[in-house]
Amino acid sequence: MDWKSLAQVMEVGVLMRDLPADSAVLQDVQRLFETWWSFADLAVKTGTYFSDKFQQQLQVPAWSLHLPEEKRAEDPFVKQGLTALGNISQQMQTPFSYLDANDSDGDTSAAAQMFIAAAPLEATAAHSRAFDEDALVYTIRSAKSFVSLSVMDFAPFSMYTPGPIHWPALTDALLAGVYSKPGLRVRLLISQWQHTSPQILEALTTLQEQADLCQHMRARCSGRLEIKIFRVPGWQNTTSSAGAKDLWPSYTRVNHAKYIVTDTRANIGTSNMEWGYFYTTAGISVNTNHKPTRRTLEKIFERNWNSSYAKPLGDVIVNMF
Repeated sequence: MDWKSLAQVMEVGVLMRDLPADSAVLQDVQRLFETWWSFADLAVKTGTYFSDKFQQQLQVPAWSLHLPEEKRAEDPFVKQGLTALGNISQQMQTPFSYLDANDSDGDTSAAAQMFIAAAPLEATAAHSRAFDEDALVYTIRSAKSFVSLSVMDFAPFSMYTPGPIHWPALTDALLAGVYSKPGLRVRLLISQWQHTSPQILEALTTLQEQADLCQHMRARCSGRLEIKIFRVPGWQNTTSSAGAKDLWPSYTRVNHAKYIVTDTRANIGTSNMEWGYFYTTAGISVNTNHKPTRRTLEKIFERNWNSSYAKPLGDVIVNMF
């Protein structure tokens, strides 16, 4: 929360107003806040385990469900009564109001499903709360006709750990949809700014090739994947270099929004789509099937996707090399 986030960076968030004191959503968000508050105050107690999933020795909080039960400490958040009031399997039924003079659908006030997910797993109060990675995968898998995803960093591997870790959770879900769901249209709008790793573009190229492969199989798929790169004007001039002087504040001029919208659900989160953001960094996402919320996200995505600032991945790669 600084002036650059509001003036020089593109964001998407959720504002909830006029919630009654007994609102389940309000109470659930408060429980999550108390979880982070307690997490920050805890003495550092950790354990290590070998992850079969990631083939790495990983260090986790002492109460992590990844640790064997006999070596696991009591979950402090369960002990404090901070278990979630909703998750993927038991979502909160929430009354929504959506005021839009241009909305002629008549669905401006109705109950909808909602849950708040969190990462890392150790912040979910013994998995009573949905793990954020699971929430994103659930959103993708729930789609029937389209998936529109917007994020700054997208990588099927770790980028900020000492050793590389393969992380195919999202790419597997996306490819499964392209291969198996008739006519599914998947669009990824990935940001490029002065700090984008070249490996992200390489990974996206590989993902596009994997998706295109099913068009050449004997039983061809009818789903398709499209990837565009979004550049905010001035993205190359935020850090001084030998070749150019900075014209904009540092760490700005980027589409920083992180969301997935489909024909059935919306996920609005805080995490870049990279391993560390779900396993070593705090994050949350708001998840709902509320139709007006979905339509609002669709409009934002379509505006950015169809703008002159979004270029097909192939064109960006060709012009870079």
